[in-house]
Order: sequence, then structure tokens, then C-alpha cells
Amino acid sequence: MKKQFMYVLLFCSILITSCGSIKIAIYDQYSYQQEVSLKIETKALLEHATEEYAIYKDQITHVLLEMEKMEEYEKNKPDNAISYQMWHLMTDADRNSVAGLFKRWKEKGQLPVVFTQEASVQVMGAFDALIKYEVSKDKEKENILLEIIKNY
Repeated sequence: MKKQFMYVLLFCSILITSCGSIKIAIYDQYSYQQEVSLKIETKALLEHATEEYAIYKDQITHVLLEMEKMEEYEKNKPDNAISYQMWHLMTDADRNSVAGLFKRWKEKGQLPVVFTQEASVQVMGAFDALIKYEVSKDKEKENILLEIIKNY
């Protein structure tokens, strides 16, 4: 009986330890809603990137502020390093990210159609990967997000 109890105790200890080593933040409705909202707002703005930046300056400033809020929100959620990393990259104006694209638009005044179309595909892909990861939190979606982070 004592030996059997020790096996059960050992099994439970291993189970608890192994589960603790793969902690990932749980699904967060607020994060999901904000990610979808910011994706749609960003897409709408990028459709006008061939026009003068000054026309959309206030809207762009608003989207960038909301993205910075999301970065801060994600940073402070427990077990959420991957989502935070992605938001950190997306708000970095010195990278090929959403913030970087808006910075380039500001510097150039307007962007070429072909460039805007290609950049939009990449930006929307990054948002999609982030949204899918938020919904499922599975290893496959995590790996996709990590690959995007690595290549940013």
C-alpha cells in the first residue's frame, strides 16, 4: 500500500511539474477584440497609404497609441512572452512593422501602390497570426508566431 501511494505521489509530482513548464497565457477576450479591431483599422489606413499622410495623421496617431496600449497590456499578462514580443515588434518604428510602415509613410508623404500592397499582405499576415494564436494558444500557432518574430 505504501509503495503504491509513493508511485501515485511520484506520478502526480511529475504531472504537476511538466504542466508548469509549458505555461501559456489563457485566451483573453479583450486581447482578441483589440487585435481584430486594430487589424481592421490598420487595413483601412493602409488602403489610403498612396494618398498624402497628412490627411490620415490623426487616425494613424490613434492606431499607434492603441497599439502601444496593447503592447503594455500584453507585457503585464502572466505567461505571455510570445504575444508581448509580437506587439513589441509591431510597435517598433525602426522595423518592418506596422509602426515602421506608418513612419515610412510619414517620411515619404505617400507610398507607391506596389509597396503598399506588399506591405499590407505582410502586416495583415502578422495580425492574423497573432489573432489565431490568441484564439487557440496551441503549439502550431505559437511556432508560426515565433517564425514571424524571428524574421521581423
